[in-house]
Amino acid sequence: MVQGNVILVGVDNSHRSLFVVEQAAQLAVHLQKTLYLVHVVDTELATNQQIQLNEERLAYHFKRQFDQISKDAGVQHVISTTIFGNPAKRLTNLSTLDNVSLAILGANGRHCINTFPITGHIASWSKKSTTLIRNPITNHVSRVPVNSFILND
Repeated sequence: MVQGNVILVGVDNSHRSLFVVEQAAQLAVHLQKTLYLVHVVDTELATNQQIQLNEERLAYHFKRQFDQISKDAGVQHVISTTIFGNPAKRLTNLSTLDNVSLAILGANGRHCINTFPITGHIASWSKKSTTLIRNPITNHVSRVPVNSFILND
């Protein structure tokens, strides 16, 4: 990958992330960059294996939507991944990679809680430009049909 050719986008299992991906996709097309969509499952909140498995399945459901949004916007290259750990630390570490030119994060998390302490730390710790996106959706609750993310083993 070319140095500075990637926009890192922190996502979670929320409809707010759909808006963040839309904005990031438009920017990626304009700047001719690759989108790197990263969902970090917080291992402090997902304390047992079943919760982590459910988060992974839900992430798969949203990944399909993120990929479609990116494709519809005309993004040439999209990389999506789900990782585990502390979101602030993992996103900060990823934002320092040479091929990342910009980090984009939502200002609010999945549970409609202002996540500025986390995103503020990422913005201040990262050596790259970081953009926080405020979603105009204020009272939206994520609803996902159960059968849409249950995978057959």
